[in-house]
Amino acid sequence: MAKAILDKHSALSVARGLWDGLSSSTSRVGRYSDLIDLSAVRYPLIEVHFKAKANGTPTANKGVHLFWINHDGDATYPLIDDGATFDAAMISGREIPAASSLTQFNAQFLGSLWSGGTPTSDMVLGPGTFRFPHPGVKGAFLIYHDLGITLTQGDQEVVNGGFTSDTVWVKGTGWTIAAGVATHAAGNASGLEQSNILTIGKTYRLTFTVSGRTAGSIFCNSYGSSPARTANGTYVEDFTATIDDLIFFTSITFDGSIDNVSCVLVEPDPVNLIRWRGVGPELQ
Repeated sequence: MAKAILDKHSALSVARGLWDGLSSSTSRVGRYSDLIDLSAVRYPLIEVHFKAKANGTPTANKGVHLFWINHDGDATYPLIDDGATFDAAMISGREIPAASSLTQFNAQFLGSLWSGGTPTSDMVLGPGTFRFPHPGVKGAFLIYHDLGITLTQGDQEVVNGGFTSDTVWVKGTGWTIAAGVATHAAGNASGLEQSNILTIGKTYRLTFTVSGRTAGSIFCNSYGSSPARTANGTYVEDFTATIDDLIFFTSITFDGSIDNVSCVLVEPDPVNLIRWRGVGPELQ
């Protein structure tokens, strides 16, 4: 009797990426995952699931499309070899390619995971088993999707995160809300908050944009190790709440604005991640 091909598999692993907020694309615009070390996983095939949470109703019979990018050898990022530069903004230690179209020159197609005929807002796509082109290497998964929706990390806890009106937020001394931003004038160390929207002990993903800042710092005061932000840019922080209020707190000299505040529950049911394992006879 012939030996079965799928006779071994590696341990189930998880790959995470900056897929929160990734919109549907028909032109192959996507983002990639954390760096993955497959140097000890030498299997010719890879089995993949993608767990997604949709902001809206997904389109039937569309999918999440997976590519692979090889590591470039500098121990930091995957290889983009089409001459594209990287976005200067660092988010959670990773960069998003400024050239967002995926082509045969900067990524290798693995396969697609289809939504089926009756998709819901919470989907597990797959499993799909694909030939893996580079066993035993480092690199990253890269995805785009054409599901007709925007991927979201979880339920939104913040109200009026775009500051479209001067409502909901409790403003400390020096804070004003106008023109779609919340602005702090230098002179007082003070807070901007929404009360009783978090659950102590739960894990959240906070996203916010700092603009117009020329001095001082701002940080989230809802957990113990929030970094002080001293430059303009968009920031993403995963944290475990130690209080039930979402609070931004400034230094005395901070003179900037914040906008696009989002805080979504990450645990206990994380979404927008790839679960994968190598399958088949292990290569030597």
